[in-house]
Amino acid sequence: AFEQISVRSGSEKIIAIAQSKKHDLSSLKLKSNGLILVIEAPEKPGNIGALYRTAAAAQMDGVIIANPKTDFYNPNSIRSSLGCLFLLQTGIASTEEVITFLNEKDYFIATAALHPEAIHYREFDYKTPCALVMGTESVGLNKAWLEASHQHLIIPMSNHVDSLNLSVSAGILMYEARMKTKENE
Repeated sequence: AFEQISVRSGSEKIIAIAQSKKHDLSSLKLKSNGLILVIEAPEKPGNIGALYRTAAAAQMDGVIIANPKTDFYNPNSIRSSLGCLFLLQTGIASTEEVITFLNEKDYFIATAALHPEAIHYREFDYKTPCALVMGTESVGLNKAWLEASHQHLIIPMSNHVDSLNLSVSAGILMYEARMKTKENE
């Protein structure tokens, strides 16, 4: 019977039933000089886990998921995060709610976007508090984020490649942001 409900073979044969934690934006305790990652409409649980692991390693102050397309507690998210899903503050809401929340908290919104006004990610000063906003690999960010953005950022790439993996591009921006904010302290 255990094998029928287990998501993988070779597990420890332990079952727990627990209520999932709520991840309301109002529960976030944001710093006045905080750096947070915002992920728009993530679909792949493995990407969510990888993003959390990288965000924890880069010492981000939290992660907000706008319009999630998969269960936050999907076993693949937890496994690929190596437990980092439980280390960082998390908020989950609609895009509109997240944009309103960030504006109310006076967060600078920096979006990773192929946009005519985008600047090289190393030219940006990462003023804090700052939210780094990432879209999906397939469609990028929606119009609401492009309009709400205070600065669009671009990661230059070879002409032979049209995109990077979401967790790779987010990692580049998170580490650049953390490095620049530490320089300014």
